[in-house]
Amino acid sequence: MDSAKDAINEIGYHGPTILGIWTIYLLRNRFPYIMAYMIGFFLNLKISEYLKIWIQDPRPDGCKEDFKRHPVHKYGMPSTHAQTAFFSIFYTYMILQNNNILITMCIFGGITLYQRYETRCHSIGQLTVGVFTGAISAYISFFCIKHILQNNTMIKYLTNI
Repeated sequence: MDSAKDAINEIGYHGPTILGIWTIYLLRNRFPYIMAYMIGFFLNLKISEYLKIWIQDPRPDGCKEDFKRHPVHKYGMPSTHAQTAFFSIFYTYMILQNNNILITMCIFGGITLYQRYETRCHSIGQLTVGVFTGAISAYISFFCIKHILQNNTMIKYLTNI
């Protein structure tokens, strides 16, 4: 039983990375969307850091992770894992509109949320704010790239979109 739980915890801990790589793979033939994804992903990380500094909500007691390298991460609100995982999920879905991919990605996102809660690194509230912040950031990134592509004929011509 412990080995299955350990495997789920590893998948959950690395969930945002798995989802990020998968997003880039799924969008590999859509260069402008990959560029917007990478820029949006970076900005989403910065938003998470600024919110942690601003809110300063401590992590639940019992979190065993070491945050000495990144002192801002001693705060738990919002969950950066949840925020980045659901940024990838929502961004990918808005572009591909594929329910099967959405469901599969949500399973990985759910495992990430479970791992962060089970290991006492985040409260339900911190995870929820992370999910919503990631989704909003994804929507803004998607809206911006759609607007740029719809209004810039040179980009459309160069990218054959």
